[in-house]
Amino acid sequence: MTMSYPPAIRDFMGCRIETIPETHEVLNRVRRGDPMPSILLDHPQLTQAQIGLARHLQDQERELNRLYSKLQDMERLKMQVERDLATSLLRAVQPSTASR
Repeated sequence: MTMSYPPAIRDFMGCRIETIPETHEVLNRVRRGDPMPSILLDHPQLTQAQIGLARHLQDQERELNRLYSKLQDMERLKMQVERDLATSLLRAVQPSTASR
């Protein structure tokens, strides 16, 4: 089964095949959240389609970072509830074991 990609993806993949080190640099900078004007200044060969994909990737990275931070907050809260439950259970068990 042959997959058909939209032109923007084909352009981006074509760039990736032709210039591997440069592509890695662009991808790393996009993932790091470097400002697009700075990336475009250093890589004027990027097409509008590639710029759109890069912006979309940056948006996705920001959302992923936001969700990861929220996940960490929830994990801390869960751990606190677990500690509270464990402490409560220990207190409930201690008086009954002390009377034996």
